Amino acid sequence: MKKFSTAEFLSDFVDPDGLQVEHGECYHYVDHTDDIGLSAYSKDTYVFAHIPLQTLLTQITVSQARVVMKKHNISCGVTESLNAIKSRLELHSCLCCMRNKSVFIKRLTKPKLPTERWQKHAQNSKIKSNATSGPELDPFVEFPPLPLNKNLSRHIIKQACSRMNAQNIAETGCAVCGELKPLSGMSRLKAVKRQLDILAASGVSRIQCRNSSSPLREYKGPILDYNCSMICNPCRASIRNGKIPKLALANGLWIGDVPPQLKCLNFVERLLVARIRHTCAYVKVASGMRKMTANVIAFQSPTPKVYNILPPPRDDLDDVLAILYTGPCKPTCDDLSRLPFFVR
Repeated sequence: MKKFSTAEFLSDFVDPDGLQVEHGECYHYVDHTDDIGLSAYSKDTYVFAHIPLQTLLTQITVSQARVVMKKHNISCGVTESLNAIKSRLELHSCLCCMRNKSVFIKRLTKPKLPTERWQKHAQNSKIKSNATSGPELDPFVEFPPLPLNKNLSRHIIKQACSRMNAQNIAETGCAVCGELKPLSGMSRLKAVKRQLDILAASGVSRIQCRNSSSPLREYKGPILDYNCSMICNPCRASIRNGKIPKLALANGLWIGDVPPQLKCLNFVERLLVARIRHTCAYVKVASGMRKMTANVIAFQSPTPKVYNILPPPRDDLDDVLAILYTGPCKPTCDDLSRLPFFVR
């Protein structure tokens, strides 16, 4: 918290050639410097005072006192208190004590007395209690409210329709991170086209091979989803700062174009063609409990078994997918018909 000095205190030390203090006003400490440093402060705005160090320390904070001590070549610790710093000045005398002056500036807002602070605190507490006690105590709120009229209902419906407008809920993909984001938080990729060189990375992308004899080749230029022409605001801010976004495709997250056969797969079909499988999954049924606690371990899935045909034979399905029901109740036929454990 900043300290302030009264005009009555500074009147005994003010330089007679500079700005004089005004009765009843308060002043903030600014600097402690010599005549060369005083030239940076206007005499029409700042007050110059020649205050002894012992007295000056009573008007400034601990951090300001450490700066003053450094100018007088007095070392003091970071954790030393103001009283400990004062004790170092008992026998101190140097050239800076004679020529240095302290700079103060007039405080724009007058400090409040303790009684004024208490009155303001009581007033704020009263306002908060009135707000929490109910609308009947607020003189500016009519209670009970008037019945709904046509104008108010039209206004509510208009606001709801504007929030559900297609432009406000539409989404599109980001060319840098590939995530689906609201269109309202997107901008054109052309805005940062000259800064996309930082997204160039080797060994990340691959051109699709049409047959087994096709050589492995990479895409040239920055790693982007060229099916998208927009960029989200977080990615744009990172690129403009010269940084690669955390979720950028150039960070090894590029997977290329997804074939149309894999875009419409349901939950279980995605598990069957996944390269990595986990030990368990959490499933909630309507008539049972849903909590399971276990460590998650990932294993490589034998995907070649399911590449050619979906679903695989039942004998091979146990090696790829396992479903565990938890809870005191056995799933009914109705529960099984609504679970997403089906393969087309």
